Amino acid sequence: MDVTERNLLSQDVCNFDDARTVKEVYTDHVSEFRGIIRKKLKEKGWTHKALAERVGVSRPAVTNWLTPTGDFHFPTHETLMRLCRTLDLEFMVDKSADPVHVRWVPVIPWPAVLSIERGEIIESLLKEERVPASLSVSRKSFALKVRGESMAPSFPEGSIIIVDPEREARQGNAVIVQVLSQPEVIFRVYLKEGTETFLEPVNARYPLTRLEKGEFKILGVVVQKIESCI
Repeated sequence: MDVTERNLLSQDVCNFDDARTVKEVYTDHVSEFRGIIRKKLKEKGWTHKALAERVGVSRPAVTNWLTPTGDFHFPTHETLMRLCRTLDLEFMVDKSADPVHVRWVPVIPWPAVLSIERGEIIESLLKEERVPASLSVSRKSFALKVRGESMAPSFPEGSIIIVDPEREARQGNAVIVQVLSQPEVIFRVYLKEGTETFLEPVNARYPLTRLEKGEFKILGVVVQKIESCI
């Protein structure tokens, strides 16, 4: 497989199985979200600055939530919970009745992926930061913070990826893989060419890995990404 073929295949790396991104799911309910917050601020007589101080975020963050122009940066799970408690929005705290119709998944450390794959429940993971994902992802889904530059620019370092271990990997999917000869899991694009399997980095400065059957195990398919959270 030459460099030209690799670059062409890399262009499809962001074509996730889910047709809608987390941001699109949230955007459907931004107006409702803003309306609820504005109403509560008016009832309490608070300014944007007052709410920011009580929730523990910056004033620009609150302004972003309430301003209908520009990109909407959705709050993390912890921030949303503090916001709900601050504004007495108990119905929003219950994730099973979440009004924005998302599934909250934990952001876990990379070493924990193998433990989850083995079916081990790690108590500390239950307290990890959580981020919103589409309801279409399975309940076993988790999130990871991208490390390094091997998958840039499609997945910049520090961005968050949603991984669904119950999805079947297809040609061109971004996947989390365990190469059995290596101690750590890696993040690459899954490619098949005849009987051969390749793990391709988006960044062409990194090498293409060629593997035989039985040398690797796919632990999950990357279905969504989040490039920024407040």
